[in-house]
Amino acid sequence: MIGTPTPPGEIMDRDTTIERESSRILEMDSRFACLAESIAQGLVITDTDLKILFANARMTELTGYGKDELLGQHVPTLLLRDPAAESKHMPDRLAGRSSTYEAEHVLKDGSTAWFEVSGSPYRDVDGAVVGTIGLLRDIRERKAAEAALQNAEEQLREAQKMEAIGRFAGGVAHDFNNVLMTIRGNAEILLADTGNDDPRAADYSSILEASDRAKSLTRQLVAFSRGQVLERRVLNLTQIISNFGSMLGRVIGVDVEVVTELAADLGSVRADSTQLEQVLMNLALNARDAMPDGGLLRIRAWNVDVPNGDEFAGVPIAPGKYVAIEVEDTGVGVADDIRPYIFEPFFTTKEMGKGSGLGLATVYGIVTQTGGVIGFRSSEGDGSVFRVHLPRSDSSVEAAPVGRPATSVPHGTETILLVDDENAVRMVTKRHLQRLGYKIVEATNGKDALKTYESDPDAVDLVLSDVMMPQMTGFELATRLRESHPSTPICLMSGHAHDAGTTAEFEAPFIQKPFSRDELARKVRLAIEGAGG
Repeated sequence: MIGTPTPPGEIMDRDTTIERESSRILEMDSRFACLAESIAQGLVITDTDLKILFANARMTELTGYGKDELLGQHVPTLLLRDPAAESKHMPDRLAGRSSTYEAEHVLKDGSTAWFEVSGSPYRDVDGAVVGTIGLLRDIRERKAAEAALQNAEEQLREAQKMEAIGRFAGGVAHDFNNVLMTIRGNAEILLADTGNDDPRAADYSSILEASDRAKSLTRQLVAFSRGQVLERRVLNLTQIISNFGSMLGRVIGVDVEVVTELAADLGSVRADSTQLEQVLMNLALNARDAMPDGGLLRIRAWNVDVPNGDEFAGVPIAPGKYVAIEVEDTGVGVADDIRPYIFEPFFTTKEMGKGSGLGLATVYGIVTQTGGVIGFRSSEGDGSVFRVHLPRSDSSVEAAPVGRPATSVPHGTETILLVDDENAVRMVTKRHLQRLGYKIVEATNGKDALKTYESDPDAVDLVLSDVMMPQMTGFELATRLRESHPSTPICLMSGHAHDAGTTAEFEAPFIQKPFSRDELARKVRLAIEGAGG
């Protein structure tokens, strides 16, 4: 028995018994010996105590043990990762029944391998069961294929789950943005009509501040659901990450050491610079929170070529050329039970009031909408590594567009056809526009708007329409108008996440709800003047 000291005399008796029994098996029929050595499966014969009496050459190939190392050894103790896997089938064999099962075996070199074991009772010449006969078939390739399939199914379920959460988050953002639009718009109007010495002014200002905080949360939901409008251009990553690293020390605290390692030949990516900086900031702040007693934060970036597909931490990476950006910390790590939920919105391990749970969700949404992937590797107590792969661009770096300096709020005297099925939103938007000097014609849906416009096209200088409406969407309305009157200025607005990205593809000026009076004033003026959105 392995691991149990045996007196020398008993060893000699055991060896003699094993050798005699092994010889007897082979002498029973020379044809059996020939068959045993020629089959493609490992074959082993044991006694009723599961000590090996015979093993063929294939058995030695599969396990790595020589025949002399196998004979007399206890099968469960020597070969099985779970010794009970074989022992529990022994009663069937002794009762004359066969069984087939899968078991993980430990090989001589310490590695493990899966085999399918078909066991049958071994009988003497009188028909009594005196042991077992086992056939081992190598099923490592099948097990690997099953594991790969299971992993693919888990990844598909995870992708479907995140997509469903994203759509739900976008729907919540849409409904909440309409509510915020009404709250914020009316608070702005009330504040504008209130003198500085009026005590109500502070109350109205508090409402606006609260709505701005709520607006920030909905914008993060929009980012997670991959529906925000991205202003993409080819970026110099070396410059962006270097600038970010230099300012990060002032934000993250003196007890965290920040190290930046960038490849000399680091490539460019086509992305929204503001959103990319938000990705870096959210990952860095997440790392800081994981190191309450200080530590090391390392930001690395390098080029990665993936010719045949790859994966990082279980996240598949399609073939292509990428820039990898990695944020590593020496913090507390991520526990196994919360790892599957790390990118879900509103999931947080922080105390109540210390975090919204949208930081990593926002990162996930921005990276995904930019065409990249993100994965993380972590274990509790050993820190975390978050790695982003973004498609590498071969185009020249583009300079940032120079925006117009914000001056006074622009006014106008033109006529605007305002289309929105939400009465409260339409009314507050109308009041804003009227105070800016515009004349307003209202419609509650796309079909009514089309009829109103067609009745006197020259009377309308701009069509300002919501996107999500019954009967006819804002997209359909804009398409119909462009077919018959291509020069008519159109501006679309929405509180729904996915409408933002679609509107960008539609090449129409767009304003995201909830918007302020000043944002509305500038967007409307740009649309009327044909300057775009």
